[in-house]
Amino acid sequence: MNVRAKKLKNEKAFETLGIKEVFLYKLRDLISGQAVTKEPPHIPDFNLLETVKPFGSVGSYFMGIFSNTKEEKVFVKTWRGNHKDLNYLTLINEISFYKFFEKMSISQIKTPKIRAIHNKSSELSVVYEYIEGKKLEESSTELKLKTYWAVISFLDNISADKNLLINFPKRTYFSYLVTFLLILPLALINYPSKAAKLISSGILFTKLITIKNNFLPLSLCHRDLNMRNILISNNTSYLIDFQYTLLTLKEFEIASTIRSHIREKEFLEKMLAKVRNSNSFNTQILRQMLIYYAIMGLCDKRFRKERVEDFFDCLNLASNI
Repeated sequence: MNVRAKKLKNEKAFETLGIKEVFLYKLRDLISGQAVTKEPPHIPDFNLLETVKPFGSVGSYFMGIFSNTKEEKVFVKTWRGNHKDLNYLTLINEISFYKFFEKMSISQIKTPKIRAIHNKSSELSVVYEYIEGKKLEESSTELKLKTYWAVISFLDNISADKNLLINFPKRTYFSYLVTFLLILPLALINYPSKAAKLISSGILFTKLITIKNNFLPLSLCHRDLNMRNILISNNTSYLIDFQYTLLTLKEFEIASTIRSHIREKEFLEKMLAKVRNSNSFNTQILRQMLIYYAIMGLCDKRFRKERVEDFFDCLNLASNI
């Protein structure tokens, strides 16, 4: 069914990524599992041009570039499953935020538009505008940092309007404390040979706990803001991949970017220097978010060896910031 603005069954705009929903979906995923289908979806009037390989872990979605007889291109992301899992939930979240950001874009920071949504009982495909450009990761360190901080400022400006944020999903400081108690044992089960490092990181996380942090204001965060998720086309930056976007501590945004670029020494040093010299970030919370992000990643054994090493590098960095 080709519907441009199809009303999804679970389209309560920004309520799909609540803590309760994520926990219940994740629990069901662990119990029942979910096979990932690699076959391309049927997109009316379009044919598959190129399959896009996922970065980091075994793909949870089929992604590809499609074209029609007029040589128009679109980007397609498809979820399939025998039950609606966490990947379905985050794709719903992505749809909501693409629609939101389409209204909030400025001249130099935009998002691709959703061209169509195809929703079936066991398949959800989103057809996006195709942006002809390059990923920011292909640019110089200076341009990466300039663009990155411009995006952070863009998100901060949106966050300043509290009326826009009422219905957004949220992650408070307290929610990280609670879920940390659940994810640390899973990481220990997955990597028993690294138990000493995981336990010492857990102790550091606990020592840094400050209850008053739970009352800090939350900011709109992409939560996977790496240079692969920013496209550059005609001097305009395009943000993509809003699966995990919600309101949370801005230090989590910084932690997720650090994880993605932990191997880029120059970028990392300059980024951390700006964070340390800014009054906008709490370095103690940043250390906790680095630990949390790494431990959360280590709960998933699908990640490739290089990504797992990155998570442990984040734990080491958290001890030395």
